Amino acid sequence: MEAQTEVKNTGATPKSKSEAGIAREKRKKQNQKARRKAQAEEVAQGPANEGGRAEPQQIVKNIPAGSEVGRTGPVRRHKKARFAAPVFAADNILRVESASQWKPAALKPGKQLVEFGAAFDVNDSHLKDLASASPAFRSGLRAIYAGGDGAASRTSVTDETLRALVDARVWTNLQHIRLLGSTGGSTNGLTGLVKSPPIQSIIISAKSRDYMSGMSVLPLMQSDSRTLKYLELVNFEVDDSIEQFLPTLTKMIPGLEFVFGTGKNVAVFRNGSVVV
Repeated sequence: MEAQTEVKNTGATPKSKSEAGIAREKRKKQNQKARRKAQAEEVAQGPANEGGRAEPQQIVKNIPAGSEVGRTGPVRRHKKARFAAPVFAADNILRVESASQWKPAALKPGKQLVEFGAAFDVNDSHLKDLASASPAFRSGLRAIYAGGDGAASRTSVTDETLRALVDARVWTNLQHIRLLGSTGGSTNGLTGLVKSPPIQSIIISAKSRDYMSGMSVLPLMQSDSRTLKYLELVNFEVDDSIEQFLPTLTKMIPGLEFVFGTGKNVAVFRNGSVVV
């Protein structure tokens, strides 16, 4: 007589396809949440240094809810750079995509970042509007972003106007300025910005390759700035005799990170030497 195999009824039933799908979706959301948390911690701590320890971030530490950065560039523009763009609450940003949307009446107190769209060709008149706004608006202004990295983007602010407004101290608390695709030259205005506290970051890219003479670079090296932390000059060229002194700028201004070059030949300087 053959032995009977007893099958026990555990009471468990196979999961339906819908239940299995719900379980997979739950795991997917948990994984996404974990990745976002890891990315946020990386931004808060900064990149690891040579010893494997995380470097403290200069600006971005805790990103408040509802905050965002300007759309003209990522938090870090260069992977070898440590400096990160500041984060502004959405309510404190005035974003204007095109010249047809530009209304000086919108320059009201409480706006800390004025960001012009990448397709907005910002010129002297727009900067002068910012300079003639109410004292409350001007004292609260922390950042001006203009232009974009795309080939079609350009800004037409002239060197003379930029320097005049900087020397007049119309924006007493301006910390960050970004002029991408510049066609108006920037050496004289740049010198004024570097010497204008409490400026922390200056980012200027030339629309077409621009030349900086030794007489333009020398004042930067003689600057006594104690607030500037990040200087980026892209699509600029200098004489070979001057180029060897570029790393010196990061020694003359303590704590400065300097990005310079053209095309793919862009170098990051820190502590008197190039970052490899």
